[in-house]
Amino acid sequence: MKGVELPLNTVIIIAILLLVLLGALSLWMIGWGGQAPGIDVEAVKTKACAELIRRGCDTDPMLIGVNFDADQNGQAIPRISCDRSCGPGASCDNLRTLARCWFGCPDLTIVQCAKKLCGCPGYT
Repeated sequence: MKGVELPLNTVIIIAILLLVLLGALSLWMIGWGGQAPGIDVEAVKTKACAELIRRGCDTDPMLIGVNFDADQNGQAIPRISCDRSCGPGASCDNLRTLARCWFGCPDLTIVQCAKKLCGCPGYT
């Protein structure tokens, strides 16, 4: 019994297509792997602080979403998808959580910490 004979050009094309398929599959898997570790937390903080200042520093930092896994639980949960209290088991990823988990201020409350982090008047 004789095996399948393919011209050399066909074998090369199939090998290239397999490499491209593996590359696309790896990029797709990276996309599902969650947040890349290289995301700059400072850039997230800067954007959230700009939003807080734009709304006025008297706004609750909990209302400022960060689109970032601020509580480091493996998923970025927008404020509208979880309990407003952000208590145990239902933490929102917002400016308050970002301040607490990434830029902790042990001598201040979480709200004061977030406002100090953003340079709000009276908290600097």
